[in-house]
This record gives sequence, structure tokens and C-alpha cells, in this order.
Amino acid sequence: MIHEARHYKFIFCFCIQGVKSIPLPIKEQMTTLFLFPGFIRQKLFTIYNQSGITSLEYDEFRDIYQQLAPRDYMLVDCQHGTVKVVNGEIT
Repeated sequence: MIHEARHYKFIFCFCIQGVKSIPLPIKEQMTTLFLFPGFIRQKLFTIYNQSGITSLEYDEFRDIYQQLAPRDYMLVDCQHGTVKVVNGEIT
């Protein structure tokens, strides 16, 4: 169903802890990635390589990620390759 969903304009949302648990063809079709703090460097490198980020080199991406506060997250637009940090604090 996931592979056929784009033809029917379905939206799927996955909440995972293990990046490798989703097959690469599905990751290649991602449009948006919400990336929360807590990943180790090795997993972060895998996420970077498989998410289509083009606006930052890996070192820049890693530095931004390491500065996230506990409730912040990175919003990655996989179609345009852009990254934005969102402040997740409740106001």
C-alpha cells in the first residue's frame, strides 16, 4: 500500500526509533522528515545520506543537530533539500 499510496494521494506518517527498519525505497519517497534529538553519530550519518539533504554538508548538518535543545527538532524538506530548526518549547 505504501508504494501505491502516491497514486491515490495518501499520506503516511511513521514514528520510528530505528532508521534501518524502513526499507530504502520508502525512505527515498519521503517528502518531510521530523528529526528529534537523541540519535548517535552513526545513525545520524545514515539519516543524512538517505534523506536527500542538499543544502548542507554533513558536518554542518551534524553541528546543527548537536545544538538541538531537548524539545527542539529539525524539519527536513526532502524534496527541496532544506533544513529548519523548530523550537519545540511550549509557550
